[in-house]
Parts: sequence; structure tokens; C-alpha cells
Amino acid sequence: MPQIAIVERCHFIRNGLKSLLLDITQEQGHHTEIHTFNSISDIDKCRYKSVENDLDRLIMVVNASSGFYSLTKGFHPFIENLVARIPNIKIIIICEDTLQRLAYHELRSHHSVSGIISTKSKIDDLKAQLESVVYSHNQSVRPNNSSRIMLTKREQQVINALLSGKSAATIAGKLNVSQKTISAHKINALKKLNIRTIALLFDILPLSSQEINMNPYQ
Repeated sequence: MPQIAIVERCHFIRNGLKSLLLDITQEQGHHTEIHTFNSISDIDKCRYKSVENDLDRLIMVVNASSGFYSLTKGFHPFIENLVARIPNIKIIIICEDTLQRLAYHELRSHHSVSGIISTKSKIDDLKAQLESVVYSHNQSVRPNNSSRIMLTKREQQVINALLSGKSAATIAGKLNVSQKTISAHKINALKKLNIRTIALLFDILPLSSQEINMNPYQ
């Protein structure tokens, strides 16, 4: 039986995610056990070992004090051990904003990280993303790399600027176009990549190691 662990300090967020996942499991016709924890240390306690042994999916809500990952030390030892014991476990990172997601940019390449989702996603989009990752057994949530070729140069500029945390107004100002034009480029790019939200772009497009040239005349 698949089991899901939600790790988040905030009681309201934990219960909200649990309710959303219960709705998804009922719609899918699955019988899934969902456990909630305040922190990594809670799930690592002895009384949770039986849960850990059968864990199939791990849903994690990232916050500043979660301690699940360090840019200098990598994953928390418990997470590393969990991944080693359960190779098919999937981790979904739910972050507060684009800038915070950028801090976990390198996590995209880790085989256990199945998705990075923004808490600012609309409820329908959040539900769709969770459903896609939680119940996509052996299915990749990342489009084929060839889809990148479909994007125009301007669409790539807009997408990379959005990923770097710039607002639509800032991008429009630097490119000397209207915000409606920026919105149109974003919508076209999302359609071509066959995704619904900007959050999933972290699983598709690499961020440049250098600042993107936002000058439309160069």
C-alpha cells in the first residue's frame, strides 16, 4: 500500500495538503495512507520506523528551518539513508516563492526529486501537479528536451527571466514591450512545453550561469 509523508511545521498547511491528497486518492480510486510530521526528526523517531519501511512517496514542504537540505552539506543524513533504503521514493519540494526555489536549483538533477512546486500555485494547478507526481509511477514529469528547440529567442528570454525571479513588469521594462506581450510570450512557451504553471519550468529549462542579456537590440 503506498504511503505518503507530509513534513511541515505549520498545522494548517499540513492539514490542507493532507485534505488535498485525500481528495486526489479518492478520485483516483487508490487506498493510500497519509502521515503528517512536524519535522525530519519526527519521522526519524523509532515509533515511525514501520511507516518509513513502507514509504512510497514523500511529500515535503520546504521552509527555512526544515533542515532537510543544506547547500554545503547536501541532504539531511536521514533523507540520504531513506533514499538508499527505498530507491523508488519520490520527494516533492513545495517552496514559498521563485527566489527560494532558485536555492534548490541543483536538486532538480537528484533522481529522488520528482517535482518543485510553488505555494503560490492556484489550487487546481497545485492539485494537478501533486496528482501528476504522486501517481505517475515510472512516468517522467519532464517534457522531452527537444521541446526546448520550439521556443523562440524572445520566449526563452522571458522564461529565463521569470525563473530568475524577475517580475513581468521588470521584464517588460527591460525589453521595452508591454506586460501583455510578456504574458503572451509566457503563455505561448507554456503551451509549447505542454505544462500549466511556471513552477514546472524548474524541471525543464536550465538556468544560465550568467545573467541573461535582456537588451532586445543585441
